[in-house]
Amino acid sequence: MSDGIPAETPLLSASKLLASILSSSSEGQPLSSSSLAKLKLAHKLLSNLDPYLDEVSSKAPEIQKPLLKATAENDWEGAWKRGETMFQLTPAWSAGAYEGNFVGMMTRIMNAKNALEVGMFTGTTTVCIASSLPKDGKVIALEIDPYLANFVKPHFDASGHGDKIDVRVGGAAESLVKIGEEGHQFEIIFIDADKPGYLSYYKTIMEKNLLKKGGLLVVDNTLYKGSPFAPEIVDFDDEISKPNADAITEFNKVVAADERVEVVLLPLRDGVTFIMNKE
Repeated sequence: MSDGIPAETPLLSASKLLASILSSSSEGQPLSSSSLAKLKLAHKLLSNLDPYLDEVSSKAPEIQKPLLKATAENDWEGAWKRGETMFQLTPAWSAGAYEGNFVGMMTRIMNAKNALEVGMFTGTTTVCIASSLPKDGKVIALEIDPYLANFVKPHFDASGHGDKIDVRVGGAAESLVKIGEEGHQFEIIFIDADKPGYLSYYKTIMEKNLLKKGGLLVVDNTLYKGSPFAPEIVDFDDEISKPNADAITEFNKVVAADERVEVVLLPLRDGVTFIMNKE
């Protein structure tokens, strides 16, 4: 994408399939000129949607740009090989300018003072949330990998909003329980973490009353490459994890059936679910 962070969406999955068809047809498989033209147009529509959304939406806020640059340029492969990270990280896991602006805007719409982020990664959404909070606001950011906590610290300190950000390193499941024991409640919570953990995190958030009545829980990747409604996609793309696909499918089903909340799943990037607490 334009900010150096590649997008991963259901539309991209479809685009890859169509590109494969087009490639095969050029190698001798018969297709009528009309069918080929329609396939090319479908490929154009799918491939150009996300770039167009970037083009006509606000650009990266100044506060986010240093982290976007650092994320795109960091030697993630080297850090993994040197044993510095817990996982083999990729900049594709980071939210870009579009998502950062979106989360920041939702924070302002909710008039939030207290926010929680489950899955900080390189902090590209964390700074957008922090900058959208009042001066006495606070965002607690949960991250399992100490490498990332060290990675973001100088950028948070330089942002002018570092005093609003409380980074907690450790497993999200345990951290959520502790936050509940501390009596915290939040107007907005953002989840973008390990997909198999989503349902557990959701249950803890609801059971520990972490989300205020009328509060908004924003959950990323809830369309996970299109797998919830086209599960066979996992057989065509090796980069799509079946455990992740299964976890997201189950998460969506459970949340949709939960009468304590109102739910809207939006086809934004790889899917974003709005969950509002009614209780």
